[in-house]
Amino acid sequence: MDFYQELAKYQINKRELRKLYWRWKILKKKEIKSKIINSFLPMALKIATKISEKFHNIELMELFNESYLIIDKALDYYNPSRAELSTFVYLMLKWNLKNFVFRQHAPVKYSAKQKQRMKKDGVSFNPLYLSEVEDDFFVYKKTPEDILYEKELKSLSKEEK
Repeated sequence: MDFYQELAKYQINKRELRKLYWRWKILKKKEIKSKIINSFLPMALKIATKISEKFHNIELMELFNESYLIIDKALDYYNPSRAELSTFVYLMLKWNLKNFVFRQHAPVKYSAKQKQRMKKDGVSFNPLYLSEVEDDFFVYKKTPEDILYEKELKSLSKEEK
């Protein structure tokens, strides 16, 4: 809660937030935009905490850092005639953080066509890695051309010596 209390210092009431938003929209100053973003950080921390409690494989700070970028983009897309700024930012945070979790930490699924293409290219599909999130989802099989190429490289290196 210490971190939350530190962020609570940056909160601004709705009237001041609206004034800051229009000032930023007209002047396009980065300092004003950073004040607006900082005012939403306590909300971002609360949403990130709830999501990180549901999904134990993702760190709170990773979600919190992503939320800063989401708020930054949300300010660019905000339309004052459609919703209040805080409502819009809340919905954008919640939706985009959930998408971030699923994009970064969900198992990869491949269609039958993708699996066939991989087999043609000399890559074998290994379903053991689907439950884990790693870079090496595939095991590379050496083709006869690869073996010949390696032999040629070895013979060339022997001739150079």
